[in-house]
Amino acid sequence: RADTIQNAEYERSEACAIVTALTNTDSAAEANALAGVRVMIIDDVSTTGATLDACAQAVLKAGAASVMGLTLARTP
Repeated sequence: RADTIQNAEYERSEACAIVTALTNTDSAAEANALAGVRVMIIDDVSTTGATLDACAQAVLKAGAASVMGLTLARTP
């Protein structure tokens, strides 16, 4: 089963805020919502990598087993 968060219509800051909000939790049960899950974050364009890094940190904090990032293009 593959669950996805499709956020192509959002700006970078909004997209990262969505991921952060989804992974911010108040209970131990919710904090492990991603326990053992392998996550792939896809970004259309990477400039500094800060968006991917912030999102990866958020899902790792929520218990993800691993995170992979994929970008389609990189700006110089």
